[in-house]
Amino acid sequence: MDYKFLKIRKEEEVALIEFHNPPQNFMTIEMLKEMYVLARELGQDPQVKAIIFTGGVPDIFIYHFDVSELKAISEQGLGYSKRMVQFFLPIVKRLNRRADRSASFEKRILSWLERRPNKGELLSFIMHSTYERYQFMGKPVIAAINGMAMGGGCEFAMSCDFRFMAKGEGRIGLPEALIGILPGGGGTQRMTRLLGSARALELMLLGKVLTPEEAEEVGLIHKAVEPDELLPYSMEIARTLAKRPPASIRLIKDCVHRGGGTSFEQGIDIEKLNTVELMGTEDATRGMSAYLGKQAREGGFAKEHQLELLKEFQEGKVVKYRGK
Repeated sequence: MDYKFLKIRKEEEVALIEFHNPPQNFMTIEMLKEMYVLARELGQDPQVKAIIFTGGVPDIFIYHFDVSELKAISEQGLGYSKRMVQFFLPIVKRLNRRADRSASFEKRILSWLERRPNKGELLSFIMHSTYERYQFMGKPVIAAINGMAMGGGCEFAMSCDFRFMAKGEGRIGLPEALIGILPGGGGTQRMTRLLGSARALELMLLGKVLTPEEAEEVGLIHKAVEPDELLPYSMEIARTLAKRPPASIRLIKDCVHRGGGTSFEQGIDIEKLNTVELMGTEDATRGMSAYLGKQAREGGFAKEHQLELLKEFQEGKVVKYRGK
């Protein structure tokens, strides 16, 4: 696919993607389509072990979704009812799972939706499907938030595994209620799971947006850093994650994201199944053998040695993982 709104470069095992829609870096349906296709390509690329998203416009990550597009959809009318949505949701999920595996089927689905007279159908499918592709992708995804990230920008950032934000004038939040809509790209659910219902209601009902320091304090982002440190810091974390066993990354994410959306008992069942799958991998044997070998050669289980050994593992100096 030829990408117009995404600039992509790869540095060793890390893919760095910039959103590029000047001057305001609004998210649009066309940008979402590119993000959707790219997610499958990155997920299937064995050379990519970690992914970073950042804004390609100074001081803007994704300002928010293009309100003019939303207004046009609102004026046209959605053309379907809640009952119809309830009927079609299971079908859409099945179609999306098939599109995840097949580029040709993905293209057919997008082509069919583009021909539909109501753009609300395309937006509803593409926004949720795109964010879910990155959230449930078996690779770590980092949002390096270099400025404004409201509405759709905040929603996408919340679907990433890590969120780092540049200190300064940028703001992050979900102010949709101020203009009569709601965070319809998964924002109500992701913010509630990140911050709890009390804080999520406070921010969304009041339409509050947060400074980087405030966002770090409430847990909406992981860390606020100086602007010139944002990409180096994000790249350092990405390279560290790229050294982790790929299967461990993939299955831990599955336990957290899929299991975390179920009951505790169902989550434990998902964890049990993933443990069985993981313990049968070559990387698990390689990692545990390296750990035991280092212990036997270099001082056993003395606390001082244990802390140093843990540091060596964290830095990826002990064993190189090769699995999928």
